[in-house]
Amino acid sequence: MGSIKKIIFFSHMLFCKRDYERFGIKTLQDNGFEVEYWDFAPFLYPRAFQEVRVPDPFQFYGCRYFSNLNELKEAISGLDKTSFIISFISYGLDSYGIFKAISQKKLKFCVCVVGSSYPGVSIGPIETERRFKPAMILSNTLNKLLKLNMRRVFRCHLFPRIPFRFLGVRSADLILDGAVVDQKAYSGFYPVDKNSELLNIHCFDYDSFLVESKKPFQVDNKVGVFLDEYLPFHPDKFYEDNPIAIKPVDYYASLCRFFNYLEKNSGVKIIIAAHPRSHYEKHQDYFEGRKVIRGQTIKLVRESGFVLATQSTSINYAVLFQKPILIISTDAINQTIYFNCISCIANTLGKQIININRPFMIDWEKERMVDKDKYANFKQLYIKNSGTEELPFWQVVANRISKY
Repeated sequence: MGSIKKIIFFSHMLFCKRDYERFGIKTLQDNGFEVEYWDFAPFLYPRAFQEVRVPDPFQFYGCRYFSNLNELKEAISGLDKTSFIISFISYGLDSYGIFKAISQKKLKFCVCVVGSSYPGVSIGPIETERRFKPAMILSNTLNKLLKLNMRRVFRCHLFPRIPFRFLGVRSADLILDGAVVDQKAYSGFYPVDKNSELLNIHCFDYDSFLVESKKPFQVDNKVGVFLDEYLPFHPDKFYEDNPIAIKPVDYYASLCRFFNYLEKNSGVKIIIAAHPRSHYEKHQDYFEGRKVIRGQTIKLVRESGFVLATQSTSINYAVLFQKPILIISTDAINQTIYFNCISCIANTLGKQIININRPFMIDWEKERMVDKDKYANFKQLYIKNSGTEELPFWQVVANRISKY
């Protein structure tokens, strides 16, 4: 074991049981590290902290909440070189003070960007509107101009262009990512440069696959699983400047019409794999009596005959278990930045996007086919490339940090 004794997660997402498991806290502890989770939502995203409630709250002694930057700076000043920080926070005007405090203390830290390379997901801001109709481009541009203010201009367009080193921020020691990319791709969004080591590592979902694939199971080809994203209610809206509005009544009505069509014409049954941060028990029955199951997505995918999805990262499970995938969307979703991600997923997997608001005829035999070469390519690009270790994600990280 090296000189690092404590690992601290820096995050703005409210801690829950899923995070305890996904961030491998027990694995890191078993490797001899003391682990803490520092949450900055109270001052970075106060509305989210006040309004978002996780469906799986979890008590962890190492979890700390900070109400302001000065309180955080004081806590950072109390750390020494035996501490290592893993940041899930991107670099920007709002978080600059955090990275400046880390740099002044000369602490080793890494940025975790696993998932940033997912199809159509940009590491930094991208112009997805080039795919849209001219009328939509004009409408979006006018809306942006109306909402512009000087702080927003500086935060979104000018500050990212200032080299972080000019502002007293040092580069991250390590980058955790599942794709081998040019370091320049992170420019303006994370404090990294040529001195930052890229630890090429598989995505979090592959850990679950390693465990579940070894268990006995039976497949029911008459069962389809919808990978829910809780789109109209997703808590991400509290973290975004201009959250995308999807009307729940229209959205769920469209889904159910499509599910009814599949069940009637193909003799299948649709089950809902609820988003891990969803609270469907607090809503009306949006899925018209269908089973809605939260916390068992990989098990549901593993035992299903096929999968329905838009852009959920749980598509990874369908690819790993070689399940047929139907990519669906709606008119409303197609008018958002989500369309870029959906298009990239469909193109990579060789699938057509089914707009469930438009007349459709499903070629069932074609949709149930799996192009193994395209699935293998998807896995290589976005889940696990052939050069990464067959070890749990956080064991790989622990092994690397132990060398400091």
